[in-house]
Amino acid sequence: MSERTINLVDKDRLVAFVNSLERKSSEFQSRFHKLLTNLWNPERPLKSIATEIDFELLKVAFPQFKEVISYFERQVFVAKKLNRPFHVQPVLLIGDPGQGKTYFASVLAKLLDLPYFEISLATATANFAISGSDTQWGEGRPGFIINSIAESEVANPFILIDELDKASGGNRYNPITPFYSLLEPHSAQKFRDEAVPLDLDVSNVNWIATANEEIRIHAPILSRFKRFDIKQPTPLEMIGVIDSVYKMLYESSDFKELISPELNMELKPFLDALSPREVRLALDEAITSAVFNNRADLIASDLPKATKGEQRVGFD
Repeated sequence: MSERTINLVDKDRLVAFVNSLERKSSEFQSRFHKLLTNLWNPERPLKSIATEIDFELLKVAFPQFKEVISYFERQVFVAKKLNRPFHVQPVLLIGDPGQGKTYFASVLAKLLDLPYFEISLATATANFAISGSDTQWGEGRPGFIINSIAESEVANPFILIDELDKASGGNRYNPITPFYSLLEPHSAQKFRDEAVPLDLDVSNVNWIATANEEIRIHAPILSRFKRFDIKQPTPLEMIGVIDSVYKMLYESSDFKELISPELNMELKPFLDALSPREVRLALDEAITSAVFNNRADLIASDLPKATKGEQRVGFD
């Protein structure tokens, strides 16, 4: 099957907008340079998932996300069966802090070989961070959505909306506001950034969001998502999580040549009652301690003192 493509924006209107910038100052033009360079060819393919994916291995590494993984596994299978591009309805991961929701989203996107972009609503203080600001204002410029889509090599990337329940600001400038249209397929076909007078087609984006408290999310926004509750893994499930976290730290560490690629089994009873985030912090400190003491293998004394006091007996 030939690859299906779409135009993110109308080419003629894009050219007209670029021409209109010639009358503006060089400083004004510079705000749009990267965006328009990326968007000059507005055609993008709709990516299909061609490779075989080991979802079972992912379930071992992220047992708290088994239900989510099974959902994506079914979606990939059906998309392949029907020879269609990969696209899922918006997905919301709800759970306590420290469960690895953000990290999981990035790993999933990498596994599916889709471009990945993320924005945190905990730090986005107004809607112009998402949808740009009008150039009638002195510092008006494009926002996160149009910049990300223009940068993406495909029309159906992954975009993570992190900390969805942390959106703040008044009703007029609340950063959640643009998502009322972005998360609806029909209106998402004609998304308009405040700084760019072009209709942008973002209807093929694969949205995934994270939150700690469902009650703090506006009901109309919540209704646009398929929701999954993420729970703390059991101590037995944490064995796979601990191995996954250590592998991630090992592969990304500057100490790769100095530490063992496998984690000492004796450390796992000290870690299996922690959240995935706490495991990462404890192992990060332990790696530094082992390197400082010229050891390749981590031992219990490398762990933070508080962690060492939480050892359980066995894994049951």
